[in-house]
Amino acid sequence: MYLYLTNVYYLFTQAKRVGVKCVILPEENKKDYNDLPSYITEGLEVHFVNHYEDVYKIVFPAANAS
Repeated sequence: MYLYLTNVYYLFTQAKRVGVKCVILPEENKKDYNDLPSYITEGLEVHFVNHYEDVYKIVFPAANAS
């Protein structure tokens, strides 16, 4: 299980500023994400995870194909 992140707004504004396209967040942050304005989340691929295995599947999709 991953820990709750604080200040998701800052995380997303800075991620967009530096060109990040994909963000992986703990499931517990889904409400915070849903509260963000659409201009902040637009253009970002967002995944919510509960366990490391979920992160692994996102980061290494080819490893899951076999």
